[in-house]
Amino acid sequence: MSPAEQVVQPADSTGASTFVASFPMFDFDELQPAHDALWSVIADELRSRGIDAPVGLTRPEVPLSRHWRHPDLLFSQTCGFPYAAYYRPHLSLIGAFHYALPADDGPGYYRSLLVARSADRRVAADPSATDVRAFSGAAVAINNTDSLSGCVSLGVTLLDCGVDHVGDVVVTGAHADSLSEMQAGRVDLAIIDALTFALLSDVRPSAVEGVTVIGSGPRIPCTPLVTGQPHLVERIRAALLSALTRLTVEAPEVLRLLRIRSFVEHSDNEYLPTIPMGERASELMPVAEE
Repeated sequence: MSPAEQVVQPADSTGASTFVASFPMFDFDELQPAHDALWSVIADELRSRGIDAPVGLTRPEVPLSRHWRHPDLLFSQTCGFPYAAYYRPHLSLIGAFHYALPADDGPGYYRSLLVARSADRRVAADPSATDVRAFSGAAVAINNTDSLSGCVSLGVTLLDCGVDHVGDVVVTGAHADSLSEMQAGRVDLAIIDALTFALLSDVRPSAVEGVTVIGSGPRIPCTPLVTGQPHLVERIRAALLSALTRLTVEAPEVLRLLRIRSFVEHSDNEYLPTIPMGERASELMPVAEE
């Protein structure tokens, strides 16, 4: 093993590794076994490169803003806007997954989907031809005030469509909950990231029943894979690439379930443009400032 690959092992008083890893962004109950299987292979590849990766994933109960500042965070996935706006001093970018989605916006990019209730009288017979301006003043749902896919994208999309005001803004905490609020008739409009919509369609189709896509948001980089260990970025990237290659042969169903096609070595330059997007979106949306 070369000096650059010496074993890296933060340890507690018992000598056990204290590194933590998570996949908190799309870890629906139905997909947890697939994420566990994905991590098992990544962790194996990390250990072969001298990094004492944890055996299992952490499913954080603390606020993610605290989890992403854990001093021994080895691997996680965050959101593009808060990463660019205020997590970069604490996290280092590994890259992003390229996902298998109905619309291919290029490796490592995707869009959010603007959705309304199928029965809404403002939705045209051809949903893609719906005049979004008809939803001016409508109640909208956002998952979080710092979300690129669920808040910033909504503000930018509505402004681009000529909507200059909205009604109540309901903060639901999750894209799936935004869909539930819409199905219950408590909101009229929401924007759901394309991966969440596709995954829910796969494993929980009831979550998208009665919901129609009437447009799409701006092209944005996929959710960043990050680490709190900047000196390990290159080794983590190499381990991740090897893991995906192995899974393609050994367990392709894991990648299929998670809709992962490949890994893209994004840089900060892909995410920095989300900061002015957030500033623009704040004209309509309560975009968070840390």
